[in-house]
Amino acid sequence: MEIRKDERTDGLIYVADRRGNRIQVFQQSGEFVMEKIVAPRTLSSGSAFVIALSPDAEQEWLYLADGTNHKVWILHRADMEIVGEFGRGGRQVGQMLRSHGMGIDSHGNLYVGEASTGRRVQKFTVSGGTP
Repeated sequence: MEIRKDERTDGLIYVADRRGNRIQVFQQSGEFVMEKIVAPRTLSSGSAFVIALSPDAEQEWLYLADGTNHKVWILHRADMEIVGEFGRGGRQVGQMLRSHGMGIDSHGNLYVGEASTGRRVQKFTVSGGTP
């Protein structure tokens, strides 16, 4: 389970529940706020590996690495609706094998680390102001 605390804006806590194929959101008091199930038919290792929040002041976007389905999901953070995805299984540029770690820099560049036989980090950039 991956936990990220968003201290820059609203103080919410985001939990990636890998085997539950979901993201849960809590207040710092522990009060449940909402959850989003992502790729519910994913078996074995689940779909919710690690979360990164966009660096803009509103932190409008949430990125979710899905190591089983070899992609990154893009969600609108306010309502947790899926607005896009990128990646697919493979070893070529833009493809992923077991996306397992993720980070974002102040410019919005997303870094995705791969486990298993992927063993690399790829950098993805945002163009046009939206993911």
